[in-house]
Amino acid sequence: MSVLSGGPHTVAAAARRLGLARQSVQRVANELLANGLVASAPDPNDARAPLFELTASGHQLVTTLYERSEADRNQLIEQAHLTAEQLHAARTTIRALIDQFENRTSIPSAIRATESTPSTEASIGTT
Repeated sequence: MSVLSGGPHTVAAAARRLGLARQSVQRVANELLANGLVASAPDPNDARAPLFELTASGHQLVTTLYERSEADRNQLIEQAHLTAEQLHAARTTIRALIDQFENRTSIPSAIRATESTPSTEASIGTT
């Protein structure tokens, strides 16, 4: 639903943005439509693919979910005794690791599999 908070999308556009199969997004869109959380309207650019947008109830639900998520996140950060600076540093570190991992996806899988041996895991403290 959050993908629609920025405005109407076709199922295909929402699926691309979410990185999901169009069929999976279509099933969810149908359920949201049946529950009155989204409405569909003709797409002036493609009559075959309707645009889906949040209804007032859908907007209210997204707002409620964001508020709950924010409250839960703040509580976890507080319980972990993290500062905003520490959280920012962790995000930066994780993003850098993800970028490096994604750059390694061109390595053949047989080579990657040999890189994850017990001795390698022990050296990074995961065993």
